[in-house]
Amino acid sequence: MQELLEMIEDLETIQTLTMHPALEETIKRILQKYEERKDDLEAEMERQYEMEFAGVTRLLDKRWEKTAI
Repeated sequence: MQELLEMIEDLETIQTLTMHPALEETIKRILQKYEERKDDLEAEMERQYEMEFAGVTRLLDKRWEKTAI
């Protein structure tokens, strides 16, 4: 929820800077902030996927061991 409010504030900032010399720099700063967050979120999603995949693999291995006996 906090991130959504922050995004709206950023968009409002851009809107108020229309035709202002600082507009381009502000857009660059805001884009960099969200690109960093995106990269962090993608890394976290990959980490979670790998953890879940490893857990499923362990479960399947245990089931395979039981049926192989």
